[in-house]
Amino acid sequence: MSNYVIVTGYTFDTDYVAAANNLVQSCNRLNVPVLSYGYQSLGEWTKNTMVKSKIILEALTSQDRDVIWLDADAEMKSYPLLFDKLADQCDISFRYHRGIELLSGTLYLKNNEVVRNLVKEWSEVTEVNWDQRILQELIEGPYKNKLVIYPLPEEYVKINPRDNEFKQLECVIGHKQMSRQQRKTIGYEQPKKFKRLHKR
Repeated sequence: MSNYVIVTGYTFDTDYVAAANNLVQSCNRLNVPVLSYGYQSLGEWTKNTMVKSKIILEALTSQDRDVIWLDADAEMKSYPLLFDKLADQCDISFRYHRGIELLSGTLYLKNNEVVRNLVKEWSEVTEVNWDQRILQELIEGPYKNKLVIYPLPEEYVKINPRDNEFKQLECVIGHKQMSRQQRKTIGYEQPKKFKRLHKR
């Protein structure tokens, strides 16, 4: 059995259903284990993103292996060799966009006590904000110096540029960035401006 499982979540009755099915199929083609969780939309895109932490916590508590979160609009284009090695190297792995903004589209989370505590606190935040901004504040604040972090290579969280055909995107894991359209479809309210309270 693999020492990790891919986990994703999608909202019912939205375009994310087909996207999540496509992600599952891409994992199956590469014999990578995957779990997909569906949930009812909360009526607003930012609120929906905050369900991510709750799904991850459920996976960490129900599985005896590490969890790798992929957003529903992701696709696995080639076998992720790095994921077989991360268990011995870190507690969590993610990428900063331009060295500033944490990207939560691809997240590796080791199934240990400190990570479960982190995700539990993440899931308990009620103030509405992007899920990755909340996670970043926790990692750079109360969990600073508590986590071994591995910088995720760009090819594992490659965002498809606007007006680019996704099939031409060269990477291990690509993200279609469906949020550009889905925010308009589902509904979107601009969250508070993110101000980092802790220096990295």
